Amino acid sequence: DVAILNQSNNNETARNELVELAESILRKNKGIQIVVCRSSCLHGPERATLDLDVLAGPGRSPLLTTHKEHGISAVVDVEKTFFRPKMAPERLRLCECVKSSLTEQVLVLFAGVGMQALQIAARTNAIVTAIELNEVAVTCARKSLHLLSRNTKGVQCPGAVDRLTFLHGDCLEILPTFPRNHFHRVIAPRP
Repeated sequence: DVAILNQSNNNETARNELVELAESILRKNKGIQIVVCRSSCLHGPERATLDLDVLAGPGRSPLLTTHKEHGISAVVDVEKTFFRPKMAPERLRLCECVKSSLTEQVLVLFAGVGMQALQIAARTNAIVTAIELNEVAVTCARKSLHLLSRNTKGVQCPGAVDRLTFLHGDCLEILPTFPRNHFHRVIAPRP
């Protein structure tokens, strides 16, 4: 229910045009409740914070929304987490690489809001461990896990919620706690 526009020009005329566009988006798409404008690049310790300006609709904080991808929903804080919907085909491709017939141990590093881990758990019999440093993203991922527990249509393999664990912390500190050669597959998206 959140539309994000990119601001290429910081002058007042451009902002007024963006506000008109935002109001038009709200009128034409009833599923959109808030239109915001991205006014900076990613920054912060995890490079996950965006500066957003509400152009139309009621402001809210935190700016949470739900993104649905291939039948699986993920909670996203658009201000404090990194998430790109256009990566959906790549996430699905990686998910299809995991063998459904086996019970693989899969590690997802830099998991973000957890969409990759959710997709794998929902579509395969893999035991999935996801690690993320951004605490807000881990909170979103755990909320998404709750949504997954109520999802009867998108989950192809029963027990997905029980086979998925989200860990908060630095992967360099968490990984040594696992036995050597514990994981069959490691997914580490480029930062």
